[in-house]
Amino acid sequence: EILIQQTFGLHLNLFILSLVLQPDASGHIGVSLPLLALAAIGGSTIAFFTAVKINGTGPTINLRKTAGLVLAVGCAAQVGHAVLYFEGKANVMAMRRSLPFFYAPHPYHIKTALTPILGSNGENPFAAQPPAKTVAIPRAPLPTFNSHKSILLIVADSLRSTDIAKNPALTPNIVKWAKSGWLNLDHYSVSNCTHFSMYSLLTGVLPSNFSRAVERKQSAGMFPTFEANGYKTSTSEAASLDWYGLPQAIFPESTHRTIEDLDDAGLADQSVSDNTVNILEKAHNQNTPFFHLAYYFGMHFPYSGELNAGTLSTDIVIGSNEGRQSYLAAIQRFDTQFGHLMASLQAKGLLDDTLVILTSDHGDEIGENGVIGHASKLTDAQVR
Repeated sequence: EILIQQTFGLHLNLFILSLVLQPDASGHIGVSLPLLALAAIGGSTIAFFTAVKINGTGPTINLRKTAGLVLAVGCAAQVGHAVLYFEGKANVMAMRRSLPFFYAPHPYHIKTALTPILGSNGENPFAAQPPAKTVAIPRAPLPTFNSHKSILLIVADSLRSTDIAKNPALTPNIVKWAKSGWLNLDHYSVSNCTHFSMYSLLTGVLPSNFSRAVERKQSAGMFPTFEANGYKTSTSEAASLDWYGLPQAIFPESTHRTIEDLDDAGLADQSVSDNTVNILEKAHNQNTPFFHLAYYFGMHFPYSGELNAGTLSTDIVIGSNEGRQSYLAAIQRFDTQFGHLMASLQAKGLLDDTLVILTSDHGDEIGENGVIGHASKLTDAQVR
């Protein structure tokens, strides 16, 4: 656990294991299942030989006593934590995040179990709330509006604004176009991984509702709203957004999706730009408003020095200048792509009736807190 945490900034828990079992895991989170397994085996081996008694005939350990001791300590920790929470001195959710192998009961169950023993405690009003249950939620009527400008929403995966704020020369095209619009470098995502962040970005709903939204298989948010107002909806994705059933929660079946099936992230991003220009030009010629999502992927784990590597290089030291320069170079490449895209739209006269929005799904961490990447901790670097 410690080895994996220090190497990747990830907890070895069921959520991370489910991440690495998703398609294209190494490209999305920078950690593949074999790499994670290797780290786990190495760490377990070190821990084993640290714990055993070495004698003349080799290592020996009493597994029954060791297992009993671990179980007893675990149960004692559970009881102690439950009492502390009941007394208002512990936070169940924070403990779950800090100690991934620690199973904390739901606050409602703690309250139910200990009230007959310790009496009522008014210091913890939230503990009385029952666990959330999946229920059918009636959909509100979709809003209507009169403006029919086409909308181009550009999402640059893992683009953090801190680097632009420190050095605006890093992104001359973004800064240039912002002069005719609005620029905010203090925007925070509600999550630090793509599927949760994209869900919230496109629906305005907190990611705690994500699982229920996927189960309902009924899209909500921007895409169905624009479709209800006469818009054609479409995407151009440099990497597929098909993670954890995300499309079921945000895309109507009528949304036309284009997924660039290219190994080279730079070529995939270029294809996104070309496809986006073609879609908006067609919409303009047909006098049909479009809501289009252009999803760029070049800044997602570019630390190996090659844009199309897709995984973390073993020779990149956490917080090293090499890893940081690779990331900054990826930002510059995206800025160049963005500049070409906007110039093409302007040359074709497509900006007069198009609102362009550029944002990111989350930030990234390059050694600021001892880790690289994202989806591990809700730090400023990962969500700004």
